[in-house]
This record gives sequence, structure tokens and C-alpha cells, in this order.
Amino acid sequence: MLTALGAHLLAYSNLWRPLPFAQLHLPWQDQHPELAQWLNALPQAEVESPHRPWLATAPPWLQNLASDCQQLGELGRLDSAPIPKLGVRAARRISGRKVKQIEGFCAVVLSVLRAQCGEAWRSGCEIVDWCAGKGHMGRWLVQQTGGRLLALEKDPHLVEVGQKACDQLGLVARFVVVDVREPATAALLTNQQFVVALHACGDLHAAMLTAATQQRVEGLALAPCCYNSATSGPVLSAAGHRLALGLTRSDVDLVHRQIWVAAGHDRAQAEQEQAWRLGFDALQRQSTGHHDYRPMPPFPKTWLSLDFSTFCHRFAQLDGLQLPSKASLGEFEQTGWLRLRQVQRLELLRGMFRAPLETWLVLDRAQMLVESGYHVQVGTFCGRLDSPRNAMVVGWL
Repeated sequence: MLTALGAHLLAYSNLWRPLPFAQLHLPWQDQHPELAQWLNALPQAEVESPHRPWLATAPPWLQNLASDCQQLGELGRLDSAPIPKLGVRAARRISGRKVKQIEGFCAVVLSVLRAQCGEAWRSGCEIVDWCAGKGHMGRWLVQQTGGRLLALEKDPHLVEVGQKACDQLGLVARFVVVDVREPATAALLTNQQFVVALHACGDLHAAMLTAATQQRVEGLALAPCCYNSATSGPVLSAAGHRLALGLTRSDVDLVHRQIWVAAGHDRAQAEQEQAWRLGFDALQRQSTGHHDYRPMPPFPKTWLSLDFSTFCHRFAQLDGLQLPSKASLGEFEQTGWLRLRQVQRLELLRGMFRAPLETWLVLDRAQMLVESGYHVQVGTFCGRLDSPRNAMVVGWL
């Protein structure tokens, strides 16, 4: 599956690798000018809908490609054990979506413990909560198993709060202040543990997989996140490297470009930021005579409450750019919004490859476990609306 999916992504890389946000003209627009015209003519409501109504009027070959991408990117739901809900007390100060994520994740873990890890693991096992925070998930798991908890967390305050909560419940728990990315963290793991990580970002989940396989832990469960933040690169398995997809951070950014899942105000602010960045990009291209996209450094979100002219001058100062004194900045703001609407339409094509690319990355993590001798299952643990990162890898010896 990893190989077939990789071949599909390579075959159509000319459609999903070019970046509409950074490039004024994409190579595939010369090959498919009718497609670019059709995309640009789509109603904004269809563009913004997560249900992709625009596919109904798409060229037949694009409909077929979209269907292939959807099938290749689909993961089935993992088996889960029936468990009690977190309850009002346990879920206090946790968002509703996070509660559903924890419940879904823990239900899969308990199913694996009961079905795959033997009688000894049905009670008394030690759960290792990787990047535990306050230990909500680990605490809930050991309440269900009657076992012990080892919680690994970098923030001393969260460790203190989590340890206190477990002590009050009479649970056998040990919270450790540690940066899990440090190689010495592996010494805390043994072959009598089950390691769990819910939405551990790039380097954090890569470190978990490395440490867990080195120490031959009995089992592990991972819901990976932020594939684009791994400093060592997004590919972890030997087989993945042999496929030579050559994934870059900008390639993997595609997985995380899902503005529609944000709330109304957050989405509006994200659109404004993108439009203003594009408007400033048009301004800097004209001012400098350079026609390549110039990445913009981070800036305070409070700048978005300014007028566009003030925003540009502040950003120019931050970026070391000299603006012409007579620049018509209102014109560039309008250009930014027009470019954003164009980018959103062109991104629809890239978006078809979001699911297969993410599935390939998930399978790459699973393949790393297979290469280390683990039995592996891959699937989802919650609905997409509960979390856009709803894929999970479970492994056991």
C-alpha cells in the first residue's frame, strides 16, 4: 500500500507540488488551460464548502482522479472497546472535541490491550503517556486497566498538576519532567510498557517511535500530528526513503491546509492574513523588481487590526524592505484579496491529494514499526470533524 500510494503521488506530483500561494503561474496551467478557467469561474460558496460540490461539474477526468485520491486516502475505523465516558469531573477544562478524541483514542488502546497483548496486559500494565500534559489521557487509561502510569512531560507546572490529580484519585502514577526528544528518554522505557501519544508533533512522535522500538516496548499507540515540523524530515521508514518521494516541508504543509475546520472568527482572520500577505507580496515584487515569492516572517496578530497601509509599513520595517513613498497601498490590498480568491480555487486541485499524502505519511510511520518487528494496525479513532488528524497507528510485539 505504501508503494502504490507513493507511485500515485509521484505520477501526479505536477498537480499538487506547485504552490498557488507562492507562484503567480503554475506549470500545469499551460497543460490544462481549460481546467484553470473552470476553477476560476467557480462560485465562492462552492469553493468554501468542505463537501466539494464543485466536483459535480468538474471535467470527467478530474472526477475520476478525485475518486482515486479519495479511495487511496481512506482509512477504516479501528476496532474499539466499549468504555465509560470521561464524565463531567474528568472532562473539566477540556474542550468538547478533545474529550471525543481522548475517548476514541483510549477505546482503541483498550481494544488492542485486550485482544493482542495477552492476559497480563488486561490489568496491571504500565501505561506511558508520551507528552502527557496534565495526564488526562494516561490517567483515564489506568483507571480502566487498574495499572500504573508513567507520564512524560516537559512543563514542570503541568507535571505538578497531573501528579496531584492522580494522587487524589489514589492512582499509581509517576510524572517525570523530561524533554522526550532527548535520547536519554529511551532509558525510561522497558519491554513491559504500552506507550501512548495523542497528537504528538513531528519530532516528538519521531522520538517516540525511535525510543519505543529501541527498547522493545510491548506495544504502542500513536496519533501523529504536524508532519511538517520534524527537523529530521517527514519520512521515517527505510522503505519510505527508498521510494524517493523527496518530500519537502512545503509539500507536507498541504496536509495541514484546512481552514474550513476553524471557527467563524478564526477563519475570517486567517483569510485576512492570507489576503494581506498576498497583497504585500505583490507590493514587494513591484518595489524590488524580484518576481519570486519572498517568505514573510511571523508577525503579531494584533497587526491585523490595523489598516492595510500601516500593516505594510510595519512589515516592510520588520523585513528590511524600503517601500516607495507614493505606493498606492489600497490597490495592493485589493490585489491581495483577488489573489486569495484565485489561490483558493487553484488549491482545490491540490486539496484532492491531501488525504492520500497524509495516509502515505501515516503508513510510513506504520512501516517503521513493521521494519522493527511489530504487528501493526492503521485506521481512524474519531470522526474528521472531531479532529482533522484522526489517523492512528497501533503496534504490538
